[in-house]
Amino acid sequence: MKNERENIAYLNETLTQKTLELDNALFKENSISLFGAPLNKFTYSFILWTIIIGFGAGIVFFVFKFLKSNVIAKQAQDSLLIVEEEFEIHRKNSIEREQKLRRQLQDEINKHRNS
Repeated sequence: MKNERENIAYLNETLTQKTLELDNALFKENSISLFGAPLNKFTYSFILWTIIIGFGAGIVFFVFKFLKSNVIAKQAQDSLLIVEEEFEIHRKNSIEREQKLRRQLQDEINKHRNS
């Protein structure tokens, strides 16, 4: 009877030890070590995918901003070319008008000298 009690006590102790080992093994299997700290696999996955999606969204945002700024820069260059062409036309017209006025002035000066 004493042997059986010792055997039962030993088996209960062994069962408790094996249960603790099983719990420890399950914890290790369901966790990942991140910077030395154990982290649940679901939490790790969630953090990882949040970071990946955040980076993806950031890349999409900056690509969109880059393309938009290129469109704006192209429009500004086109506007600059149009303004430069208009200015060149205005400059030529101003030069022609000034030459015409000088010619008229010279003609008047010559008329008054000869009179």
